[in-house]
Amino acid sequence: MRSKKCYLCGSSENITRDHLPPKSFFPPPLPKNLITVPCCKSCHTPLSLEDEAFRLWVAAVKDKSKEGKWIWEKKVIDSSFRRSPKLQENVMQFVKMMNPNISGWSEPQLTLSLPPERAEKFLFRITKGFLTHLYPEYNFRKDTFKGYNILRFVPRHNQIISELIDNCTHELISEGVFEFWHAITMENNGGCWVYRFYDSAWLAVFHSNETFPVTNQSPDK
Repeated sequence: MRSKKCYLCGSSENITRDHLPPKSFFPPPLPKNLITVPCCKSCHTPLSLEDEAFRLWVAAVKDKSKEGKWIWEKKVIDSSFRRSPKLQENVMQFVKMMNPNISGWSEPQLTLSLPPERAEKFLFRITKGFLTHLYPEYNFRKDTFKGYNILRFVPRHNQIISELIDNCTHELISEGVFEFWHAITMENNGGCWVYRFYDSAWLAVFHSNETFPVTNQSPDK
């Protein structure tokens, strides 16, 4: 039976619904298969700034879908930046030039980074939400979560993507906007989640109640 308690804090008071991912990530019309989970108002209310920052980051990715371009132009440029020039000013400090020797592009490209703790906060949250929705019998409360940015332009990362998603269940929420792959071990050892935003931003989250043997990577564009 699905829980009616907040998936973040466990409260059963003042319950609303949290969309995974948030509705603001989608151009109109909204898909009919959006996933929601119970969330108390105390946890839900502060999430809008976190959502906005992460949406800005993934919408800034190179080679994004036409849906991603719509979000960047309408939701970021015409809305977020126009409403808050201070936000645009703050974002500029995270813009950097990516060396083509590293990126594989033919020439240097401007990229936008995001502090790892901010990216991970969003990723871990939606992973817990999907766990609540798809695996209600799985107890993730004692798990440790790790996030990774999979840079598609790095050849070995393409192999990593293929190996991960080959062993996962695929879920498509909206073409060109968001899809994900997931797998967990029901013995409560942990799980793997691969997210793709706007056809270009690939990210992975692993969680386990055991010690991770790998070092965390910064979610950098």
